[in-house]
Amino acid sequence: MGRGWGDTVKEIEPTQSGKLFATPMKMSDGLRAAKAEAITCHLEWQSERNT
Repeated sequence: MGRGWGDTVKEIEPTQSGKLFATPMKMSDGLRAAKAEAITCHLEWQSERNT
């Protein structure tokens, strides 16, 4: 599963089409994304562990 973090359609469309591979993020946005990734990984780990 892939997840992406982007602000606008100007970033999302080129990323989905493979023309854009990375976008800059403000530090606060990066921290929010890191927290969300950590929570997602933990929930996925719990789900796999309980099956």
